[in-house]
Amino acid sequence: MSMKRLRYLLMLSLLMFLPAIVVAQESVTTTGSLQPKAQNDMPNGKAKDKNGAKAKALTPADSLKLVKRREKAIAQQQKKVEKEAQKEAKHPLSAKDKVYLFGVGLNFNDSSLYITEVQELSYVRLDKKTRFLPSRLDYSLQFKEYLEGKLGLKNETVSIFFSDKKKKASKWFYKMKKRYLDMGTTNMHIVETERFQFKKPE
Repeated sequence: MSMKRLRYLLMLSLLMFLPAIVVAQESVTTTGSLQPKAQNDMPNGKAKDKNGAKAKALTPADSLKLVKRREKAIAQQQKKVEKEAQKEAKHPLSAKDKVYLFGVGLNFNDSSLYITEVQELSYVRLDKKTRFLPSRLDYSLQFKEYLEGKLGLKNETVSIFFSDKKKKASKWFYKMKKRYLDMGTTNMHIVETERFQFKKPE
């Protein structure tokens, strides 16, 4: 993940957690409707909660404390990401790092199926913790753009299947073909590697 993208995600996260200070003149009833507060519900101009205790208003100082706590949490997360990046730098990708994947494009309207052959990608490594394929959304978009741009298919739902073991990926490939045939898919197309090939995102 680039530092520019990381900074963008951190700023977005910060904005999402900024506390909102709203001054309302209505109270919510148990039915969910809004009704004006009666004067006897606000003695001395101070609101009370349902238990009769005085509700503590969120002051600008409290808001600032919340923002600082959030900034601290973001900074800690950034350090964690940088630490993981340093670990990756100590173990750079090599040609031995391979992933095997194939794509499936299914149209639920006419039961047509487009499935790529199992393809090998070098210099790609699954996430150690989640075992997910990095940038897997990019691979889905690559196949979807091929189906739309080259074949003119606009209603395909695309999925990507992957493994770092070729035998396991091939097993899933034949299993998916059989599953969709059993479901009544009669219009199946195999997309050869010569026609479409996945590329590692930059």
